[in-house]
Amino acid sequence: MKKGFYKRFRDSELLMYNVYSRISKGPLIICIDTSHSMEGDSELLAKALALAFRDISVKQERTFKAVLFGARNQPVKVIPFEKICEDNLIEMAEFYYGGGTDFEMPLRTALTILNNEPGVKGDIIFLSDGQCELSPSFKAQFISEKRRLDIKVISIIMNLGKNTDITLQAPLSDSVYYASDFIKS
Repeated sequence: MKKGFYKRFRDSELLMYNVYSRISKGPLIICIDTSHSMEGDSELLAKALALAFRDISVKQERTFKAVLFGARNQPVKVIPFEKICEDNLIEMAEFYYGGGTDFEMPLRTALTILNNEPGVKGDIIFLSDGQCELSPSFKAQFISEKRRLDIKVISIIMNLGKNTDITLQAPLSDSVYYASDFIKS
């Protein structure tokens, strides 16, 4: 076999395959709850985490968008970070709705962004402090789209100083983390 290999090598008859391909990763979408219950330390931590994830997206050469949300009657605010821009960072840091919480609108917005952006296997990072009622039809639709787009959803619960139930458990989220686990008193 060794002689046959060298003969084919000499005669340029060997086949070569490139096993490395440069498939770009899909966008990283950060959904940040800016409802009244997030005011204070929870909001600051959520926005700090968003900035850390933004740095990760730059290193991974992924697009990054922040989706800030509040109550059902308030439109989501999408802040794109295609290039480093202080105005976008300041806008994200200062933006605050107050009021109630609606998870459906930001999740729909994130799915729309992931559906329209190039790349594969985008991710949604969901930063919130609490629970929000989701309709069964929306849950089913979201899970179906999540599978179709082959995306991951990671929820980080801002439970600083309080206990909270979570809405975005499996199969809505692939992983759920608690901010209190990151912070040591």
